[in-house]
Amino acid sequence: MPGPGRCSAYCATLADTLAGRLLGTYSYTVHGTGCRFVSDNGTEADLDVATDGSEIFDLGGCGWCGLSLHEPLDVADQDLRTAGRSLPPLLTDVRPGWFSLTN
Repeated sequence: MPGPGRCSAYCATLADTLAGRLLGTYSYTVHGTGCRFVSDNGTEADLDVATDGSEIFDLGGCGWCGLSLHEPLDVADQDLRTAGRSLPPLLTDVRPGWFSLTN
């Protein structure tokens, strides 16, 4: 999957084609403000692009990713929120329930 800071560029580039394959390993679907990536093994990741161009993700996307794993992991929203807020060196809490990777 594209590394941090590159997904928004991919989403912008891919916006002309609403669905397809990326790097031969991921399929993608462009949606309202971002992209959903699905790996060949079925694991999903969803990233949105904020108005400032930064990549952000929400708790729902994290939960969906966990459920899409080979061995599904169902984590409560509150536990995801607590985990996200416990990682300030890595994650920034950009608005309630939404995070971005710290630059």
